Amino acid sequence: MFSAPSIWGPWTQHPNPCRGPKADKTFNGQSTFILPVDGQYIFMADMWRPQHPRDARYIWLPIEFEDGKLVVRWQDEWKLKSEQ
Repeated sequence: MFSAPSIWGPWTQHPNPCRGPKADKTFNGQSTFILPVDGQYIFMADMWRPQHPRDARYIWLPIEFEDGKLVVRWQDEWKLKSEQ
């Protein structure tokens, strides 16, 4: 994960925010977007399946903050906090 005050930089590298199975490979996905919803954020990624391209999948996971740091945990199921 990287951040910068502008698209031109300077860029700062941060530790991997992903936690859980396959977190070291972004859960076998490629991050694509952060979706803001009602003051919360959803991490979105594409899951490529080269052997079965018609069976591509998507990952949507809630973004949490711990000690001011962004964390994305693998969850098989989840709901937005306003839906709980």
